[in-house]
Amino acid sequence: MIYDLNEITDEKLQANYLAPEFIDYLKHTNGNYEQLRRVDLGSCRYYYTKDDNDNINLHPGVTSVLHNQMPLEFGLLQWYATNGMEKCKEILFERALYGTLMHIVFSKYIALPGNSFNKAMIDTIFNDYVDRRPYHLQRTIREYYETERYIDDLYKDLLCFHAFIIEKNVRIIANEISLCTGDYNPTYAGTIDLICELDFNKKRQTAIIDFKSKRGGASYSSNVFQLHAYRQLWNRHFVSDERYEDGSSYIDESFKIDMAFNFFPNNWQKEPTYKLTNQTKKINDEKIDSLFENYLCNFHLQSTSKEALESKILNIDQTIKKGETFVASEFTLKEYLLNY
Repeated sequence: MIYDLNEITDEKLQANYLAPEFIDYLKHTNGNYEQLRRVDLGSCRYYYTKDDNDNINLHPGVTSVLHNQMPLEFGLLQWYATNGMEKCKEILFERALYGTLMHIVFSKYIALPGNSFNKAMIDTIFNDYVDRRPYHLQRTIREYYETERYIDDLYKDLLCFHAFIIEKNVRIIANEISLCTGDYNPTYAGTIDLICELDFNKKRQTAIIDFKSKRGGASYSSNVFQLHAYRQLWNRHFVSDERYEDGSSYIDESFKIDMAFNFFPNNWQKEPTYKLTNQTKKINDEKIDSLFENYLCNFHLQSTSKEALESKILNIDQTIKKGETFVASEFTLKEYLLNY
C-alpha cells in the first residue's frame, strides 16, 4: 500500500487521569504498562512501541479489528440502503467528529483541577480542536457545521455525564488510558474511556465504561466485543500476581473490573438524564474469547505487522526547483515511525 504523508497521524499517548491511589498501586505491584504511541494508517489504527534497537511492535486497534472483521449490523445495512453511500459517509464523518469532541469534553471535565465547568470552556475546547486540524478540515467544519449547536449539544451531554457521576457516586480510577496485550498472541491494543468505582444494584462495583455519543442509542454487538477486549486488557495488566518471600503467592484484585457498561447521554429538556447499558452478562469469557481471537487471527492474516511496516509513504511537501523534474520522496512506515 502507498499512503500520502499528510494522511498519516502519529501521536504519543498518555493517560488523561489516573487516581492517586492507583498510581501508588502501580509503584508497589507488578502492574505496569508501556507508554504507547498511535498511528492512523488509512482505515486502520495501530498502537506501537519502539526500542533503542529500532524494533517496532505494532498492535492493531480494537475498533479497527472489529470494523474490518465483524459483519455489518442489519440495522446499519438498512440505513446505508435508505440514505445512499455518499450521504451516509457525510453523516458518519460528522458524528465521528462530534463523538471525538464529546470524549475530549468529558476528559477535560474529569481532569479539571477546580470544581466548576461552564459552556465557555467548551467553546474554547471546540475552537482549539478545530484550529489544530488540517486547513481543509477546518474549512469544512466551520462552513458546514453549526458551531453554536455543537457547543450547546456538547454542554447538554456533559450535564448528562455530570448527573451520572453524582447519581452513581462515581470515583474515577483511570480515564483515557491506552493499553496493549504485549507478548500475548493475537496482539491488539486500545484506549479505555473510563475505569471507575460506582454504586450499582446497592453494591459498590469496579466497572469499565465506554462512552457513546448517540443519544439514548441502541447497543450493537460490536459494543460488547469492544468492552470485553478492553476489560481483558485492563485485567491482564492490573490484576497482579503478588509473591511472598516464602514463595507463596496470591492474586491482588484491588482493581479488577467487575462490570461493563456503555454510557449514552439522553436527549433531555428540563433535567439531564442518561442511559447506562449493562453489558456485563453478555460478556462470556469462554464464548467471546474464541470469537474475538478468531476475528484477530483473520485480521492478522489480511494485514500483518510486517506488511504494515513495509507500507510506502510519499512526501510531496517539498521544494520545487525550476528546470528539475519533481519526484516525491518515498520511505517506509517503519522509517517514518523511527525518524519523524
